[in-house]
Amino acid sequence: MAANNGSYLHVLLAGFEGSTLHTLEYFFQSQRSGKKFKLVDSLLRADWVIYNADQPQPKELLREHLENKIGLPAIVISIKELQWDNSVTLCKPFSVKDLESSITQLFDEVINSNKHEIKQTVIGITPQITSSLIAEPAEPAEPAEPKSNVTRLIAKTKQRIQQKPPVKNKEVPTVKVARAKLAPTNLKQIIEQSKSSDATVSSVRSEVISKLAKHSQPARRPKADVIANLGVSHSIAATNTATRAAALTPIVEKKRKASAKKPADTKASPKELIMSTAFGYLPELDWSHEADRRRLQINPDGMLLPWISKTVEQGRTQNVSFSIDGLHLRLEYLPWTDCFVTNLSDEVLYTVMTSRFGLGELSIKFGEVVEEDLQDGLGFSEYIMTAEELLWLAGLWTAQGRILPGDDPTKARRLMHAPDCMKDIAIPEVHAVIELWQTRLMSAFEVISELNVPQRYVFGLMAAATTAMQFEY
Repeated sequence: MAANNGSYLHVLLAGFEGSTLHTLEYFFQSQRSGKKFKLVDSLLRADWVIYNADQPQPKELLREHLENKIGLPAIVISIKELQWDNSVTLCKPFSVKDLESSITQLFDEVINSNKHEIKQTVIGITPQITSSLIAEPAEPAEPAEPKSNVTRLIAKTKQRIQQKPPVKNKEVPTVKVARAKLAPTNLKQIIEQSKSSDATVSSVRSEVISKLAKHSQPARRPKADVIANLGVSHSIAATNTATRAAALTPIVEKKRKASAKKPADTKASPKELIMSTAFGYLPELDWSHEADRRRLQINPDGMLLPWISKTVEQGRTQNVSFSIDGLHLRLEYLPWTDCFVTNLSDEVLYTVMTSRFGLGELSIKFGEVVEEDLQDGLGFSEYIMTAEELLWLAGLWTAQGRILPGDDPTKARRLMHAPDCMKDIAIPEVHAVIELWQTRLMSAFEVISELNVPQRYVFGLMAAATTAMQFEY
């Protein structure tokens, strides 16, 4: 981390709450960072800030607030790269080393550059200009908003930052941080169940070929009686949505009554039980109200979902295998077959996907498998899942019927495909949403209105399909 000469010690955490706030506070109060920086709770006392750019407001409004109202050098934490003035972007998910690197970059590229430009400006003032400034006092100015205690970047500094490649997280973190225990206290018992003798044993090649063959077929359609009411032509659906909704209602009611009449001794499988609770229990909320909007949006910081997405992204980009470190179990992505090898059962996956981990507890590392291993017909005594299926389940199970940060439920989109794992959901409304959303571009609220279904079903599917990149816009 960049050394400093006694200035810029005070840092303000702006816009954070909950687990993310506690994690950042712990970092700056630790023995290592506590000797270099001090947290403050006032903008007037702060030298620089760490700013949350994923708050439930438009990005431009947040940018204006940071640059004009706060006006201090900043580390901007966001799910995507942002080119904001006087700042460095730290993309989620991030490790302790990523945070330390961003602090170093902030001091090297922004704070130290500002200090250098201030010094050069002072040295360049001629005696004549100095005397004229003293001789002609400025007129009283109107009260101004709080400004930065350093000058804003001059054009040269801005140009240098804009030309520099975007700040990226370290692809493979090399610093191991002490790991805390997983949040669920009974996780050990669940893990033991995943190692039972009934685990699926198959080769990568045969499993992947069969799964990819399924994905090459036309998208699966939901149950026949729902299709009968929703399988009308696109032109009729577009011009007579009221008829569609009216036709669906009795079918949904009929299926609900039929499921209620099932024998009491019929035992559901663990996967069916998980899927029945995957959409959470949120009531109907108003997106236009800020309090409801905050409640509808999920904060995935400290959860497994961002690391699964990052593993797939890095694997596809570098064409090497990556695995998630910190689970004490195997979850490895193979880019050559676009699948995951794991010894986590559905129950364990659901548990870890709905748990939160501490800063530095999870990271990614190079995997154990190389492409030549697949050419030799290497097999595994673990489960094989396509990347699409795992990403879909990660979005569904993590969101619990809520909305991912940065997503806009008013934006129109069309669902391209739903994986076979959705067959395990015995909720007719969910299959109706899937079928309708594949017909044309629609916003989440349009789907809710047309089918008259609970928000959580539509938002949960939206989070799953967004994570698996199965929407076209």
